[in-house]
Amino acid sequence: MVTFKIKYLFLLILIPLVFAQLNLIEITPQRTELSPGEVYQTEIVLNNPITELKNINIKLYSLDEIPIPVSPFLSQLDTNYYFLYFEIPFSTEEGIYQLKIEDQSFLVNGALEEFEGIENITITKSQPSVSITPGHFLLPLNDAGQISITTESKDISTNIFFLTPEYMTHPYITEQSINPHVPRTFTFDYNTSNATKSELIINTGSKQFKIPIFIEGQTEQNDTQEPPQSPQGEAITFFVDNFHLSKTISFDQSIEGNLYMSNNLNISLEGLNSEFTGNLIDIISISPSTFEVSQNSNFSSFMSINPSKNAEAGTYSGELIISNNQYSSSLKITIVVEEELTTEPSTEIEVIESPVEETIEESNEPAELFVPWNLSEGYEEEAKVAASPFMYLIVIFLAISIIIFLLSGKKTTKKKSFSQLVSESQKK
Repeated sequence: MVTFKIKYLFLLILIPLVFAQLNLIEITPQRTELSPGEVYQTEIVLNNPITELKNINIKLYSLDEIPIPVSPFLSQLDTNYYFLYFEIPFSTEEGIYQLKIEDQSFLVNGALEEFEGIENITITKSQPSVSITPGHFLLPLNDAGQISITTESKDISTNIFFLTPEYMTHPYITEQSINPHVPRTFTFDYNTSNATKSELIINTGSKQFKIPIFIEGQTEQNDTQEPPQSPQGEAITFFVDNFHLSKTISFDQSIEGNLYMSNNLNISLEGLNSEFTGNLIDIISISPSTFEVSQNSNFSSFMSINPSKNAEAGTYSGELIISNNQYSSSLKITIVVEEELTTEPSTEIEVIESPVEETIEESNEPAELFVPWNLSEGYEEEAKVAASPFMYLIVIFLAISIIIFLLSGKKTTKKKSFSQLVSESQKK
């Protein structure tokens, strides 16, 4: 009995010490389950440390203590407050791994001791695997500028959708496609007047990635922000700016894409139905209209606005209601269809005539515009060269003809012998 009391007393003394040691290094990851190629992100707080945290103190191991090569990016946000991110090598096998913060010195009960922090990471191969860098931002307060993120799909082509804080603007209002192994960079404008810590959220439909945005002077430790909630704190969050979907289109224009949502509850939602109020049913369709959603998960539905491209001009408004027997959430939607753009008809008739069909007699233009009497210099020389032999033949032919003509005009005389000539001379 005495032995038991001693052991019990020993445990009572030991347990607080253990918990004290565990709290010396606080690791708060964004996600603990990742796919190969994705980026691991975590906040780290050191309580009463003697030494600062450095990259050399950060290691990733398999359960059998085999080191996994990673390139950690470490930022000190405040005193003893850090943010760490690194990419999981794409060749990493499925399994459980350990992030270790090693060789950190602390002052415990007046003595200098070294401790390590450990956080488990589960690697599972699930598509799409998307790498997003950087893993966080630290922005100055009351400042305006730009930030950029680089995304890369590690396996398949996929579409991503952005949800940004109110102080941030961007042109990516529709889904953006990223191709496998082709990095794509996106740029966002910000104005941090009266801004607080927030997140830039990237949805793929089946996965959600968050990039913390810290504001200088507001980097309090463990100041985590809850995911965006609907104004009424509804069970389902619609990832739409200001929780109001508003679009302006022309009568012959069609818009389609995924509407991203999130189940905020710790229970699965079954038998959910989608329906539109007002006159939205005349211009919007959604698929699927009936579905189930697991607990604390993201999901999406495919929405098409004016799929027939024949909407009448006017305003279409109402709500999209997602509900079952227990829960109901709604999203306000306004679609403005513009009038058909028309131009004043011209009073003049433009006639285009083909020059090929126009004759010289019918035209008032000089004949040289239709018949190339004047050859270009090159063609003229070629013509001269080709004509020279024929000119020589013509001259020769004419000379021969003249000679023949002259000869044919002379009288022919008969030749006489010498004796005849002598006889004729004696007679005279």
